[in-house]
Amino acid sequence: LADKTVTAEIQAAWMSVLSTIEKETARSMFETWIKDAAPIHFEDGLLQVGVRDNAVREWMESRLQSSIERLLIGALGHVVKVEFVV
Repeated sequence: LADKTVTAEIQAAWMSVLSTIEKETARSMFETWIKDAAPIHFEDGLLQVGVRDNAVREWMESRLQSSIERLLIGALGHVVKVEFVV
């Protein structure tokens, strides 16, 4: 669950990112790999995103990390690094 570092602004930016990715991704892929990921901690420009297991973590790191970071920078207006955690 998200801690108090995940502000309404971070939540809104994350929802925007998910919405964009959902439009660009096959529904089955989105449902399987992406939709349950959620921001859990934000500090010093690093957003930790909780995922359900290592397979999802590895999949998202290899396929989506740079896109998610780019979309978050666009939404928030500053550099954000993403780390996926189980």
